[in-house]
Amino acid sequence: MWNGADGERFGQGGTSEGTEEEIVYIGKNPTRYHRQRTCHYLYNDLKAVSAGEVESMRNQSGGKYAPCKTCGTGNGNGTVYIMPYGGSYHTARTCPSIIAYVQAVALSQVEYLGACSYCGGK
Repeated sequence: MWNGADGERFGQGGTSEGTEEEIVYIGKNPTRYHRQRTCHYLYNDLKAVSAGEVESMRNQSGGKYAPCKTCGTGNGNGTVYIMPYGGSYHTARTCPSIIAYVQAVALSQVEYLGACSYCGGK
């Protein structure tokens, strides 16, 4: 049965005619794709701060940092990790929410999003 889409999408199968697919990067809730893994809109710029200090800090949008729903609040003292554009602080540097934030994908999977205005031009 034909479902309205050609095959070899979403990582299934290879690329057609032996050409290599361009890899781009997307964030957790993508609205654009990025050609640079280190684009300032995506970059996981983790900063270690004291747990007591994070309560008074604000992210780049002016919002307060809340505890991460994945790694929790921890014991409330010690070091936590924040990102400039993030909304959560993390008690574990290896929190799955941090690691999984940016994904490398084939351009053909996400070109409908449109390119980032900062790093998307060729």
